[in-house]
Amino acid sequence: MDMIKACFEEYKIEFTRKLETVGFTEQQARVFLPETISGISGLTENSYIAEKMVDLLSTDSTALLAALNVAAISKKAGIKPELTLSGLKAITPLLNRVLSDKSDHMVGAAATLAWGSDHLSGSKKYFC
Repeated sequence: MDMIKACFEEYKIEFTRKLETVGFTEQQARVFLPETISGISGLTENSYIAEKMVDLLSTDSTALLAALNVAAISKKAGIKPELTLSGLKAITPLLNRVLSDKSDHMVGAAATLAWGSDHLSGSKKYFC
C-alpha cells in the first residue's frame, strides 16, 4: 500500500529512533522497516482493506500485531523473533498516529472535493 510506504519514508528517522530504544542497531532498522512495510502491505492484499485499516488505526496495537506474520518478517530481516516483536510494538503507536493523521487529511480532502462537485449540489442545501 503506497500510503504505508510513504508514511515509513516520511518518518524513517522517527521509526529508526523508536527501534533503537528497544535494541535495534541502525543497520537492523534499515533492513527491518522495508520488511515491515511488506508485511503490512501483505495484509491488505488478501483481505478487505477498510477492515485492515481499522486494525492499523486502532489505538490498541494487538490486532495489527496478531495479523502480522512476525516469524516471516523476522526471517526476512535476519533478526530474532523477540527483537522483531519488540520492534513492532515500539513502532506501532507512531504508525497509528501517522496513518490516522494522513487518513484525516484524505477524508477532509475527499469531503472538500465532494461538497465542491456538482453531483452533490442538491444535497448541500439540506446539510449546509
